Amino acid sequence: MTMIYFPPFSAETLALLITFICLLIVYGYWPYGVFKKLGIPGPKPSPFFGSVFEYAKGLHQMDMRCFKTYGRLWGVYEGRLPLLCTVDTRMIKTVLVKECFSYFINRRDFSFNGPFDDAVSNARGEDWKQKRSLLSPLFSSGRIKEMLPLMKQHSDKLVQCLQEVANRDEAVEVREYFGAYCLDAIANVALSIDTESLSKPNDPSVVKIKKAFTLNVDNPVFLFSVLFPFLNPLLEKAGFCIFPLAELRFLISVVEKVKLDREKNVQKNRMDFLQLMIELQLAETKHGTNGNKKIKGLTHREILSSAAIFWLPVLRPLVNRLHSWRTTWPPTLES
Repeated sequence: MTMIYFPPFSAETLALLITFICLLIVYGYWPYGVFKKLGIPGPKPSPFFGSVFEYAKGLHQMDMRCFKTYGRLWGVYEGRLPLLCTVDTRMIKTVLVKECFSYFINRRDFSFNGPFDDAVSNARGEDWKQKRSLLSPLFSSGRIKEMLPLMKQHSDKLVQCLQEVANRDEAVEVREYFGAYCLDAIANVALSIDTESLSKPNDPSVVKIKKAFTLNVDNPVFLFSVLFPFLNPLLEKAGFCIFPLAELRFLISVVEKVKLDREKNVQKNRMDFLQLMIELQLAETKHGTNGNKKIKGLTHREILSSAAIFWLPVLRPLVNRLHSWRTTWPPTLES
């Protein structure tokens, strides 16, 4: 008969161990009763991690699955943080526009932004209002009309690439082509850069730019911040980032090189988003204030961060939208 021996714990040590285990269980389950008390449906959360691993399959896929299962309102948990999700446009308009705008003026701070800390999307309060007022003219109807010829060029390239694949009668992952098209169009419109990712998808520079915005939920830093969100300030000071730092630094260096060439007139100027931000740049001797009066303008780092992050909020939604249109085509049009 095999005997199982336990380490000889003292009564105090055993009491501390049992207390620790009990507190750990309470910590892992405590926040997950919020939506149940309110009568709001949603996927069952996992202890400690909530619904994080459900979203690993894809944000859009998870939201569509919840919408079909639970209706127009459901609740999920990002780690220990409860998130209320809705597709009710009237509720969204009431919260974000009509009645509660003064309470929701800031975007959510996801922490661990790395080089993107100075981007306009991460600005808060009055600082955000000032930067927004400076950058709003960049998105006027006149500026958008100027983009159309450039976007048509890349649209023609996309059609040509897909036609070549169709002529070879090969299966194709359409999302990859739409992603390359969005990358080329945004790089050209925003920075006047020709990435040529449609014709050179395996180019090292293109691969790095695509990888720069890859969010891996298996990242130990991300999982640690989900488990212990109160330690996020310490992790930020330690320089952790949820995005691949090497690729982000490469992207920032590309934008900085283009910017420096513009300032030296090495590269021919064109009135794109980067050039307009350069014209708003503060002199190095100014630090954003003049006595008690705040100087309006952008710093060098703010321009680099805002120009680089321009891809993040535009690239992924565009790819997903184009891909969703593709999946809803009727069979006659698809053929």
